[in-house]
Amino acid sequence: ASTEGREEARLTMSVVSTRVVASELGQFIGQMVRVVGIVSGIDGSYMMIKDDQGIEVKVTCKGHPRFSMGTVEVIGMVSQDLGLEEMMSTQMKDGMDLALYREAIAQTHRFQNIFPISA
Repeated sequence: ASTEGREEARLTMSVVSTRVVASELGQFIGQMVRVVGIVSGIDGSYMMIKDDQGIEVKVTCKGHPRFSMGTVEVIGMVSQDLGLEEMMSTQMKDGMDLALYREAIAQTHRFQNIFPISA
């Protein structure tokens, strides 16, 4: 792996954020979260991502969006309009099962004594 890739991975892991699904964003306004979705559109400095239930989230990117297709994880601040102000984003593996991801997130929220929602 490149030095740049390792540095991005280190930064991604060091950000205190809660993994959520799009339907939960209203509970986290003003907080840093991680959301995974499939890129569904690009418009200027905005990227739209869609989850397994078809819910779209508007991501305000730092500069031009780096990804135009595929599955991405966005780390960002939840805005009043339930969009995300991107801090960073990462391309995920093609074919990621978003329904399974949703279930994993539900379990981490259900068992907060084992998986604290935030550090």
